[in-house]
Amino acid sequence: MKYFQSKTIRNSIYVLFFMSLINSPVAFSEENAASWSVSLDSEVWSSPLLTVNNNLIIGADDGTLFSLSQSGDELWNVELQGSVSSTPIETSNGSIVVGTENGQVYNISSEGKIQWSFDVETSDNVSVRETRKGIIFAGASNGEVHAFDSDGELLYTVKLGEPLSNLFAKPDSDGVFVTTQNGKLVSLDHSGMRLWEFQTNAQVSAPVFDKSGNVYITTLTGNVISLDQAGRLRWTSALNVPIWASPVITSNDNVIVVGLRGKARAFDTTGTLLWLNDIGAVVDSTPVSTVEGPVYFATRDNRVVAISQSGETRWTTPLATPIFANLVLNEEGNLVAVGIDGLVSMINTETTPLNLATKQTLFPGDITFELPHYSFEEGEQKTIALIRKNGSYGAVDVRVFTKEITASSGTDFTALDFTIRFEDGETEKQFALESASDNTDEADETFELVAEVIGSEKLNQKALVELKNVKQQEAPSPKPESSVTSMPQPAASSKSGGTLFISLFLLSIICIYRRAKGTQLNVKC
Repeated sequence: MKYFQSKTIRNSIYVLFFMSLINSPVAFSEENAASWSVSLDSEVWSSPLLTVNNNLIIGADDGTLFSLSQSGDELWNVELQGSVSSTPIETSNGSIVVGTENGQVYNISSEGKIQWSFDVETSDNVSVRETRKGIIFAGASNGEVHAFDSDGELLYTVKLGEPLSNLFAKPDSDGVFVTTQNGKLVSLDHSGMRLWEFQTNAQVSAPVFDKSGNVYITTLTGNVISLDQAGRLRWTSALNVPIWASPVITSNDNVIVVGLRGKARAFDTTGTLLWLNDIGAVVDSTPVSTVEGPVYFATRDNRVVAISQSGETRWTTPLATPIFANLVLNEEGNLVAVGIDGLVSMINTETTPLNLATKQTLFPGDITFELPHYSFEEGEQKTIALIRKNGSYGAVDVRVFTKEITASSGTDFTALDFTIRFEDGETEKQFALESASDNTDEADETFELVAEVIGSEKLNQKALVELKNVKQQEAPSPKPESSVTSMPQPAASSKSGGTLFISLFLLSIICIYRRAKGTQLNVKC
């Protein structure tokens, strides 16, 4: 887990939330959908480790460290001094390092033999990490951070001066991040020097990082916080609900956060909310994300839920025990879930929980307008298409309505508010939209089309409609009188009189030109 709460407190909270009612609109199996399950006969509060060989390393509350194969067979176990409540790590040389709750750090070979141990002299939990340089860091709750080489030799100790919660390493980095029980995130370099620190108002989750190196954390009081590489605040969002799980970064750099009450949210890297999905159960553990596929969540009501990266619930499947530990995804795309009672289960995500049908048949799909923008002339009618993509499982009801922006319903367009039902397998629905002509010369105006999936709290799908003003035809205006003084006209106003005047005027010009140049023209003046 990401916070070191008392197990007694957490068990009490578990009892309070366990009886929550679940209303899931997606496929649900009556049977445990695990490919295999193995009981460790001990409570498990720590998250499992998946080694490079796809073996599982799991620490139990009774102090036993287990190694299981991909098929669930026990490879070895070793008894340690103290409960294991933090996640083990695999070092660059293939050994396993883990800390226990009585202040011991153990290095264990891949065959299950203890190679060295170190007593950090604390009576509480120790978390461990390895950096890119091969330095092993062990963080103790007494506020000390110890650095070891691969042989277990102590290199140095850093005293933070305040109780430590956990220790984390950034991938491909030489330093570590430390969270304190006073709500602080501290960045240390490979020598233990403090680079920066950021103070929050509550205990802090494990940090995660996007492709640009920005840092994302959550707090126990319900804040989502983003920092830059120097520890400066970029943005924060208050969810007003406790968060125990760490955020997860998807392949497209979206930040997935889930609160204690089970509402999963996605933010982009600027802090804009992209979608919300109500899982309907308490979620303690950090979700796990595939490269392009779903994000998986474990719940206290004995379920695993798969949600697409666009926020739609794909499927949900039951397990035989509540899950506090983080899920693990192996190279084959199968999930490993470890229950609080020590039941380890493998879930094949390539088959659905129901009848092993293809996973696609369980996707309810995403509802969207065919186009994000429509343009209408005044008095025009068009057919608008609603599209159901990424799946078509089951019936989905969609409320479609219009929303004024600068255009007024009734005057500029015909308002809509109705429900469309997509039956199982249907992928497109059409409806008519009509603009009005108000015979007014005015600027172009806009309104919104909104599609809302009934029963879903995720963000609505919207399309912008622009009304192009058509100016009314006007009678031609009288031609204004010329301001240029006209030449004197002869009394006669007939057409022949005007022609004679022009001819005499041109003849005068020619004569003047002949006399000036002394030339002979075939004109008698």
